[in-house]
Amino acid sequence: MEIQSAVPAIVTRYTITSANDVPERDPKNWKLAGSNDGVNWAILDSQVNQSFASRFLTKTYTIDSNATLYTYYRLTITANEVNFNISNALNGLYFLHVTDGVEKAVRIIVKY
Repeated sequence: MEIQSAVPAIVTRYTITSANDVPERDPKNWKLAGSNDGVNWAILDSQVNQSFASRFLTKTYTIDSNATLYTYYRLTITANEVNFNISNALNGLYFLHVTDGVEKAVRIIVKY
C-alpha cells in the first residue's frame, strides 16, 4: 500500500490494527518505507513476528531514527498468518510537520 502526503513530512510513529475477525489475518511481518519520488525507497521501520492479543487491537510503533521529510510512504506486509487483507491493518500514519518553526503532529487517515 502506498500513500502520498499532501506535504513532505517526517514520520515519527504509525499504528497497525489487528483484523476484525480471526487472528490468521493479522499482519506478522512488515516494512514501512519513505520516498520523495515514488521510485527510490528508504526503509524507515521493519517489524518481525508481531502478534495481536485481540481483535481490533491497535499497536503504535515509534520511529526514532528518521529525520528526513518524505512525500510518499509504503507499507509492505511480508508475512501474515494466512490470508491478510491490508484494509483491516493500516489505521493511520502519524508524522511531524513543521510550519513556521512550530512542530505539529498530523495524522494521515487511510480511507478505502
